Amino acid sequence: MPSLLPIVSGSLSASSVIPPYNAPNALFLSLTSSLLSFFFFRSLFLYEARESRESFTGGAG
Repeated sequence: MPSLLPIVSGSLSASSVIPPYNAPNALFLSLTSSLLSFFFFRSLFLYEARESRESFTGGAG
């Protein structure tokens, strides 16, 4: 899935821009953003897989 690569790199760079003097909050924000992006991409991937499987079987099931 090449369309997800810029989104992943953008979220990673956005989480690394947080100032270092706010270390605990930065760690919390980076963990939260990584978890949110993980669940988002996971649901997106599962949705894509289900769509492709339905189109492959002709929508039966």
